[in-house]
Amino acid sequence: GIAGLALNPGRSGSWIYDNPGEVGYHTMAFSNNYLTVSALIGMAQTNEECMTVGTLRVPFESSVMYSLVINQKSTLDGYCGVGVANYSENLQQYLGYSTYSIGYYDDGGVYINGSRLTTLAPFVAGNVVDVVVNSYLKVVWFRADGGFWNNNDVADPTANVGGYDISSLFAGNAAVSVGAAPWYNSGDNTYDQIFIAPTSFYTVPTGYTFVPGVPNAGGQGGDGASFWDADNFAGIGGAGGGGGGRFKDSGTGGGG
Repeated sequence: GIAGLALNPGRSGSWIYDNPGEVGYHTMAFSNNYLTVSALIGMAQTNEECMTVGTLRVPFESSVMYSLVINQKSTLDGYCGVGVANYSENLQQYLGYSTYSIGYYDDGGVYINGSRLTTLAPFVAGNVVDVVVNSYLKVVWFRADGGFWNNNDVADPTANVGGYDISSLFAGNAAVSVGAAPWYNSGDNTYDQIFIAPTSFYTVPTGYTFVPGVPNAGGQGGDGASFWDADNFAGIGGAGGGGGGRFKDSGTGGGG
């Protein structure tokens, strides 16, 4: 499952991930002290979904912003995604696969519950994608390279205008965090690389708090399943702080 962590709403985050270890899904590599995630070649079929989530839970009744830099992108359009997910999402799938996540992809597509919700501005390698979450109201906004929020000149997180409903992600007080879905293209060996930024590049909306990436705040998980469930017992601790056991809101991580 997802690497077990002691999640502190006051702590900044990086990435966590549990290698599914199953044929048919590519793996991921972490670098830059767990601030950067890259899609790598898979064990059999390589053009398959995978995703990772941040270590920092979006605090209840809060307003936060993350900045994600698209360091590089596969030549396949529409497969590089960023967004928000809760810790019950299946990491062998894509952001927006179920009601547990929402994903914004490089072709502009926004997905939730397996369906395309809308189309926003596309983004390319070198762009910065800002993700704003209001957990009071359970809504989200996306912004590509400092453009309009949700590609709409009227949308405004501060005024709570034009956000997308993500109440399903918070059902049952689920833990929610930023997410990334990098892709590996076996056709020409190109892949996505996504960086969770330690500083904001564009203006943070009034009333919102920027959540920076922090080196070594994440880790790779252990031997659990590909997604959290009640029977996902603690795995072997991975490299980096917070590797290892199953995810629980107040649980502890394995390795280090």
